[in-house]
Amino acid sequence: MGIINGVATTYEAITGGPYTPVVDARLVAVKLVMAGDAATSLLEHLSVKLTEPKWGRNFVVAQGGAGLRTAPAFPINEAMFECDLPVTATQKITIEDLWNVTPVTPHVTLMGLFEAAT
Repeated sequence: MGIINGVATTYEAITGGPYTPVVDARLVAVKLVMAGDAATSLLEHLSVKLTEPKWGRNFVVAQGGAGLRTAPAFPINEAMFECDLPVTATQKITIEDLWNVTPVTPHVTLMGLFEAAT
């Protein structure tokens, strides 16, 4: 759905957003995969807000991070958030990120799991 490599401490659009679904479907899960680009990376408390007008509310997910990524850098757990939200190919999903602690060289991949009728 997009890449988060900014250092926003207020909500801002992610790289690649807004996201446009390919077909009418249901968004059933959102996955955050967090990584740092250097041994000096600092990754702490990321919030991601997804907005689509027909939902009537925002879908907000958050991940705690792993602090300073000095060696040995331990893996950061991926975060999976289940949901059940309708999406259409004609309506974009706005995606914004917010770091509650200013990050250093973050790289986060935001993935969506969709279920469509066959």
